[in-house]
Amino acid sequence: MPSPECDSDTMRVANAVSNQLGEGARSGKGAGPVAQPARSGCRLVSPGRPDVYVVDPGGYRRRIANHSTYDRLFRDWRGIADARDLEGVAERPPITSGTLLVRGDASARIYLLDDGRKRLIPSDVVMDKYWFNWGRICVVRQILIDHVPPGDPWE
Repeated sequence: MPSPECDSDTMRVANAVSNQLGEGARSGKGAGPVAQPARSGCRLVSPGRPDVYVVDPGGYRRRIANHSTYDRLFRDWRGIADARDLEGVAERPPITSGTLLVRGDASARIYLLDDGRKRLIPSDVVMDKYWFNWGRICVVRQILIDHVPPGDPWE
């Protein structure tokens, strides 16, 4: 099973990118936060701040609405990394309190129900990469899943 933490190579690359962006900003070349796909799958906090973020497949940080939502999606609180450069990661709308993991009763496909869309989680590897909780997948009638509009896969 993969580590619940962002591996050291991922963090090293992300920090190098962040440092380059910081140098660009000081020289007038950079323009604010940017997506950091190398960090996708990481769960991050800014030291001393209560908000927890997950970096989505596109490399954008998404604040997790509250502890209940976090507990409903993720296995546990291990592996959340301190990120002093969190403000340098571009942000998308938060993971709302209504977000959950679902599958239909006639299918093995797992989705992240996010902002009114079902986003396919295509593999066990992706479930593990994001530290999603296998035990918290809600099984609902297939007809309900079939009528939720699709979103981009969560890879």
